[in-house]
Amino acid sequence: MLTITNVSQRYDEQPVLNDIDLTVQRGEILCLLGESGSGKTTLLRIIAGLETDYSGAVEFEDQSLRSVPVHQRNMGMVFQDFALFPHMNVQQNVAFGLRMAGMPRKQRDKRVAEVLELVGMETFAQRDVGQLSGGEQQRVALARSLAPEPALLLLDEPLGALDAGLKERLVVELRQIIKRVGLTAIYVTHDQTEAYAIADRIAILHDGQLAQIDTPQALYQRPQTAYVAQFLGLGNIVTAAALHGLDADVGTDGPLLLHPLGVSIAESGTLSATVTALAYRGDHYRVTAELSSGERLRFKHDVTPGTVLEQGQGIRLHIDPEQVIELTH
Repeated sequence: MLTITNVSQRYDEQPVLNDIDLTVQRGEILCLLGESGSGKTTLLRIIAGLETDYSGAVEFEDQSLRSVPVHQRNMGMVFQDFALFPHMNVQQNVAFGLRMAGMPRKQRDKRVAEVLELVGMETFAQRDVGQLSGGEQQRVALARSLAPEPALLLLDEPLGALDAGLKERLVVELRQIIKRVGLTAIYVTHDQTEAYAIADRIAILHDGQLAQIDTPQALYQRPQTAYVAQFLGLGNIVTAAALHGLDADVGTDGPLLLHPLGVSIAESGTLSATVTALAYRGDHYRVTAELSSGERLRFKHDVTPGTVLEQGQGIRLHIDPEQVIELTH
């Protein structure tokens, strides 16, 4: 549905995006994930038509977007600050774009009622937006973007201003709503947990380049570079020398990821280590252990009856050879 080819962007001679190639399939939710300054919002603005000074090509439904103005792209946008009109109530905010497009009043009212019901805000139609909570305002902003039935929905950190508990609930509801409507969506965030929850595929951007793109499961289980692994919180990166005696086929002098899924405490473990930190999480510990090489591993250890772990304790670690992943720098 959307094809991005060799897209680059510079600000004051500083590269922001560098030769981005990307495709988005119809009905897919693609997440652009990266740190601040990685280029993800710039790429979203290029797709929307808000940035025009770029090189490369952007095609939407087999049509070049180079000369297509923003209002003719059939795209909806949801921003972090919601951008609601404070002098209008909920119904008026959602109806605004439809009114500007000249939709007849009766048809407009019907469409507004449909999308407010879709986002669970049908009883708030006459409420002033200033009286709404952050989560309710986010739903109204989504309804306003859905009302014109866009072919592509663009969301730029839409949950960034909300607290963690509300964000965790709403991101699941957002995915359900987008899938129920059958929309194609591009979702920008810096939060990998949020990305895992909403995306069909995740594109990780780093310094304006596409570092890796894959499904959430494949990204977590098989990161390709040291940067991607560390960004996703998979910090067990060691050298081959640290695995002396481990029965694993390690044919590289480069960095290795010992995936936390493959690290466990076992009396028959092949690596000796010392517990340097413990964080009790109810049903498990978050364990930090130092190898004899001085490198540190972090992993989960389930709490069972009789479990005793203490800081400074010597342990043996089993490393699943299938979870030793060769990385590039």
